[in-house]
Amino acid sequence: MPNSYDAGTLVTFTGTFKDATLAPADPTDVFVRVRKPDGTVQVFQFSLAQVNKDGVGIYHKDILVNLPGRWYYKFEGTGVVQAARENYVLCKETVF
Repeated sequence: MPNSYDAGTLVTFTGTFKDATLAPADPTDVFVRVRKPDGTVQVFQFSLAQVNKDGVGIYHKDILVNLPGRWYYKFEGTGVVQAARENYVLCKETVF
C-alpha cells in the first residue's frame, strides 16, 4: 500500500538513478512529472533548478499534496542515464 498523507502535507518525492553496473549515477537531466487527482500535470526539471540533488544519482522534489486522491509522480533521467520510474501517494480527505 502506498504512503498516505493528510491534505496540506508537504511530501518529499525521491528518485534514484543507477548505471548499467548498478552504481549510483547522474543522468544528464532529470524531470519530475506530478499528476494531481484532478488530472492536472506539472513538470519540473533539474537543469532549471526545480528539482533538488541530494547525492550522486539521488534527487527529490517537495510537493504540497492538497487535494484528496492519488498523486502520481514519475522521475525520468535523460542522456547518460536513461531511466524512468513512476509511483504514487494517497492524500486523505480531511474533515477539518
